[in-house]
Amino acid sequence: MNFERDYRLSTEAIVATAHLSVGAAQVFNILNNPSSWGQTRLPRVASAIFPSKVVLSFGRMERATVGISPWSSDFCEIDVVLDGFSDATARAELETYWVAVLEMLRSRIGQESFVLASSPSKVNVYFAVGSFLKDGFHEVASCYQALSLREKVKVELTSRFSINIAGPMGEQSKGLVPTDTSNLVYKAGLELQQLGSELGPDLVAFTIHKSVPVAGGMAGGSADGAAALIAMHALFDLNLENQLPEAAAKLGSDVPFSLVGGTAVGLGRGEKLSKLDTEAVLHWVVTPSAVGLSTPNVYRQLDVMRVEAGVDVTKLKQPTVPDELLEALTSGNPYEVAKYMHNDLEIAALALRPELAEIIDAGKKAEALRSMVSGSGPTIAHLAKSRLHAEQIVNRLGIAGFPSVATHTSATGTRLEN
Repeated sequence: MNFERDYRLSTEAIVATAHLSVGAAQVFNILNNPSSWGQTRLPRVASAIFPSKVVLSFGRMERATVGISPWSSDFCEIDVVLDGFSDATARAELETYWVAVLEMLRSRIGQESFVLASSPSKVNVYFAVGSFLKDGFHEVASCYQALSLREKVKVELTSRFSINIAGPMGEQSKGLVPTDTSNLVYKAGLELQQLGSELGPDLVAFTIHKSVPVAGGMAGGSADGAAALIAMHALFDLNLENQLPEAAAKLGSDVPFSLVGGTAVGLGRGEKLSKLDTEAVLHWVVTPSAVGLSTPNVYRQLDVMRVEAGVDVTKLKQPTVPDELLEALTSGNPYEVAKYMHNDLEIAALALRPELAEIIDAGKKAEALRSMVSGSGPTIAHLAKSRLHAEQIVNRLGIAGFPSVATHTSATGTRLEN
């Protein structure tokens, strides 16, 4: 259970997520009865909504809000938010307490047979497209930032291969996310076999928990591939950590960044990464679209537009990321970051989907510092001044008819969750 800062609350709070092989109702019943936990310190149940939420209080200020979300009838996710602690010592004591509560839950539920990993989505703060290469790709210079919206992949050894889709974007993803061997989660298993694993994806049951829009320019599919790579590496009990970045690069241009997270510059096809040493947090709002955009089609459209303008797309200068942007990202100054945000693919995405310009205009009217197509689109990313400003932008975009989500940058790449 990894606690980290929770920016959704106006007061200082931390949040951690755990996953359990049991139905949501059983977890609710246990958490709603603290006297059964076997802990010396017992909280009071302040409120409860069956079977999705339990709020527990410790004394006058300290509080735990536990959300329970089912993935299926026999698997659920719990989201533990802690706030009201007076200082770092009280925070540490609460963390330790809830780690013990999780262990109690797991001991009562029984042995876990799954491995689960999560991986961040991303926003391209800067994206420059260079020459069209002989291998069919383009030379690029990108500045990525990992976001707190994370994809999760659960893997279990079974008698046959399968893929199930769950999560808040699960219904929208069905029919769009392949559930056959063309999915990156399956290909990640093949890459592990190429590295020497005796086991492969043909004996793995995958559950992909979708929180990122499909074909939205936020690397949701790449995050799935990275999460599957890490999860199967643990499931198969391998020792190939040093070779995983190379395997990730074979899966796709964005997968290596999904693996490392944080803020990074990507060159080549985007897979040659240099991480930026910064702990600064930026707040973003993302506006997804109900209809995706094909990344190859967006690149193709850009090439067509350049050729029509008289540009030789095979002889462009090597693209770079401006030093001024890197300095702004390091300092965490959103006003300076906004000055240097850029995306070469935006004009192509807008040519294919002209209505996206309405969302960009709505972002400007909502007083975002900058609104821009993220990657190949169609998701629009809006840079905010702060957490509160991000929430205001979400509300204003919602009123304008564009449902959006507030998020923030994350230093964490792909990680095991259990």
